[in-house]
Formats: sequence, structure tokens, C-alpha cells
Amino acid sequence: MNKTLPTFFALTFLFVGATAFAQEDSGVDVGLTMDSLPELTFDVERFPPNFSYEFGMHFSLGTVTYWNEFIEGGIGFGARFSGGKHLGNHRIGGMFTAVMEGPFGVYTSFAAEPHGAWDHVSDKNLQVGLSAGPAFMYHVRADITEVERFVTVNPSAAVRLGWSQTWTKVGRRLYVVAEPKFRYIRGQPDVLGALVVGSGGGN
Repeated sequence: MNKTLPTFFALTFLFVGATAFAQEDSGVDVGLTMDSLPELTFDVERFPPNFSYEFGMHFSLGTVTYWNEFIEGGIGFGARFSGGKHLGNHRIGGMFTAVMEGPFGVYTSFAAEPHGAWDHVSDKNLQVGLSAGPAFMYHVRADITEVERFVTVNPSAAVRLGWSQTWTKVGRRLYVVAEPKFRYIRGQPDVLGALVVGSGGGN
């Protein structure tokens, strides 16, 4: 049997083993580890859109002025849609809020409020805003003897202050704002405190 081939493999094995041992013994690192790789980071810029919109849930507590001779106040809940054109971090547009207020089923007021609105969101996630417009209201009083229904149109205004993600063209924007709201009904002020929670987008 030809002994040349086995001898060649044996010598090659010994050479490779000796080289690896020498590298390990000298402390030379010939490979890459995960710790030695550079860390990759990404910065996502949120640019103000040209137009944005949002939907929100509206929860309120305060006076129900139309029925103040019968009750001192009540709770309310509803929904809101708003949107508008952007000038940098400022948005000018409109909003529509539909809300039901009162001790429901007894002294209840339904309101539809189309408002002109201005909103600003800072780079520190602070949202401030103003809105004003009419409040179209439908009032119902129901007891065991009779049901009364009335329709009124009242001036309405609100101020917003809260937390919001910055305006963005990509992805969603979340916000939570507190909103003192003022109406003038039957010659008397109607004051509410509302919390609005929602999200929206832009393009």
C-alpha cells in the first residue's frame, strides 16, 4: 500500500493543530464576536404633515345648565373628529363633537358642536388648542307623568391642554388632553370639564 498519502494527511493535521495552539497561546483573536461589532442605531424623524386628522373619545363632568333647576350637574360622553391644514407645528381647521350629557334617561341633553379650531404640538409633546362655534342641543326631560323636549342653539368655546405625540406623516399620533368647555344657555354660563383621548394620522 502506498504510504505517501497517509503520511501527507498526518503531517498536515499536525501543522494545523500546532498553528492553532500557537495562536491561542499568544492571545491573538482571529475571529469576530458580537461584542466587537459596531452598534447600529436608527433615528426616525417625525415631520409635520400637510394635513392631519384624528378621532377621539370625549368624557365630561359639569353643569347641565338647561336642567339646573332640577339637578346640580351630570356626566357626559361622546366622540370627536377633527382635522386641518398645517403651518409647521400649528394646525388650523375644524372639529365636530357629538356628546350626550346629564342623568341619562331623566334629564338628558344631546349636543352637536361644529367648531373652528387651532392646535399646536411642541417638540416637547405639549399640546395646546382653542376652538369655538355653535352648540346645537336637544334636551329631553322624562318622568312618569310626561316627556318634554326642547331645541336650543348656543355659543360654545373650549381650551385644550395636554400631552400629544408630535405631528407626523408616518404612523399614528396619540394624544390625551384636558378641555375646559364653556357654553351660554338660557342666559346662564354652562361650564364643563372634559377629557379627550384619541389618535390620528396625516399626509
